[in-house]
Amino acid sequence: MDSRIVLLRHNAETLREAVLARSVGKIESSRVELRPADTIWSGRHWVPLWSMGSDPKVLLRACWDNEQAREFLSRLPLMQRVYPERDIELCDCLQDLADILALEFAAAFSDALYPGVRGVEVPLATIEALGPAMEREMRREWERENTLIRSGFVRSGFLISHEQNPPPPRLDDLPFERRQAFAERRRWWFKAFGITPENYPQVDTKALGLQGSFSLWDVRELPLADTPLARLYGRQLPS
Repeated sequence: MDSRIVLLRHNAETLREAVLARSVGKIESSRVELRPADTIWSGRHWVPLWSMGSDPKVLLRACWDNEQAREFLSRLPLMQRVYPERDIELCDCLQDLADILALEFAAAFSDALYPGVRGVEVPLATIEALGPAMEREMRREWERENTLIRSGFVRSGFLISHEQNPPPPRLDDLPFERRQAFAERRRWWFKAFGITPENYPQVDTKALGLQGSFSLWDVRELPLADTPLARLYGRQLPS
């Protein structure tokens, strides 16, 4: 990966900046390519930008000032199917959301106290359906992490190796109160990324490899230091 893209992601300080940084496919001398998903159907857009360095704030302003880029980023793909045999999964630009959910999942099993979110209501049917869905998601994240580890890239505070870590536990093994709390936290985090049940598609678009959409401009400017990612990447939470 281009070192400038790595630095751009590293310098992101908010959820919105992180999503934008993960939407960058290429950086050239006078323009930046936006490509939010790893499929040929995701679309791409070039933003004229002569001097950005590795500052996501500069890129964010440039995209807002460019009408076409602003419109492109208002309809980012939500889900993708990279390979025909794979399950639908969150798009590449939402990897930070996937990491947050993985950490919340782990906390539901390990934390002494794991409260839900006041004011967030999740239907019982949704809570019951989360078990199989999270089992697929967590196994995918587990396999992805171990692939990175075998390639020599390790992120502190997460999975270590196939030998030292068994496959993820099942959400259905938790007491109902913890499953409910996880469902509430999961919904809260989706909303923080500008994703609500209304974002999900009403028609089947699996043949295109993409499903649903969300807007970058609806993603909250929440500092990454105030999220579970602070633990994952070694950032210190504010006191």
